[in-house]
Formats: sequence, structure tokens, C-alpha cells
Amino acid sequence: MENDCDINDQKQDVKKTGCCFERTCSALTVDDVYEMAKLIGSEVEKLIDSYGKESATVLLPKIVKVLELLESFASRNNAHKSKEEELLKAFETLHVQKQKKTRSVKEYDESRKIEIQREVQQQEEAEKQRSRCEELQAQVLHLQTEIQELQSCLRGNHAQEDRVQRQEREVMLKLKEVVDRQRDELRAKVQQIASMSKEVEAVRTKRLHVQSI
Repeated sequence: MENDCDINDQKQDVKKTGCCFERTCSALTVDDVYEMAKLIGSEVEKLIDSYGKESATVLLPKIVKVLELLESFASRNNAHKSKEEELLKAFETLHVQKQKKTRSVKEYDESRKIEIQREVQQQEEAEKQRSRCEELQAQVLHLQTEIQELQSCLRGNHAQEDRVQRQEREVMLKLKEVVDRQRDELRAKVQQIASMSKEVEAVRTKRLHVQSI
């Protein structure tokens, strides 16, 4: 039973020994150094028990010195590791901030690009509208000119029609005057002829009467 316990203790010691002595320099901690010191102390005690204190007198100070150096190294290593972790964390923070800033700048650039495209489209639309308005204004001005010319022609035609109608009325009035005058003259001649016919008839009757006597 005691032998089994000793075997188990030896296995645990070997496991611990392998655990701390297998550390790399960058992974070595102060606790590992303490564990090493404990294991080495156990081995030194075994050596003293077997060969006496004289066997460890020269070796022990050197072991203590080495353990102190390892402790100092492990302590600085932990400090450096903590500093590296802080620097790494700061770097990651800066990297995240840079990514966010880059994303923000990219989003701003995209937004600004879309805004510029919208402004260009609006300017193009405004230019098209302006060109269309100028074209319509030119068409309106041309139509107004044509309307004025047509109105002028119509006024000229009306004036000419009025002049022709006035001339026609004057000719009709003159014709009426001529017809009336000729009718009056004809009536006068008819009356004159009738009067002369009566006179001739009276003379002829008188002549016949004289001849019959």
C-alpha cells in the first residue's frame, strides 16, 4: 500500500517536473520558477540524505543564483508579456478604429459620390429644361412674328376690300345718276315727241279741214 502511494507521488512529481521544465522561455512564469525551486529542493534533500551536506555545499548557492536569475527573468518576462498584451490590445483597438474610420470614409465617399451624381443629374436636367425653355421661347417669338405679319396682311386686305367696296359704291352711284338722268331725258323726249305729235296731228287736222272747204 505504501509502495503504491510512493509510486503515485513519484508519478505526480514527474508530471509536475515535466510541466514546469517543459516551458519555453517566453511562456516561463514566476510560479514555474517556484515550482522548479521546490522540485530542485526535493532533489537536493535527497542528495544530502544520501551523501551528506558536503555534497550540496558548493552546488546549492549556484542553484539558488540560477533560480533567482530565472525568477527575475520570469518577472520581466511577465511584465513584457503584459506590456505586449497591452500593446496588442491597443493595436487591435487602433486597427478596429482604423477600420471604422476607413468604413466611415468609404461610406462618406460613397454618399458624396451619390450626392455628386445626383447634383450632376439635376444640373443636366436643369440644362435640358433651360434649353427646352429657350427653344419654346424661340418658337413663341416666331409664332408672334407670324401672327403680327398675318394681322398686318389682314388689315391690308381689309383696307383694300374697303377701298374696293367704296369704289364700287361710287361707280354704282354714278351709274344710278346716269341712269336717272337718261331716264329723265328719255321721259322729257317722250313728252316732247308726244307734244310734237299732237301739234302735227292738229296741223294735219286743220289742213284737212281747210282742204275740205
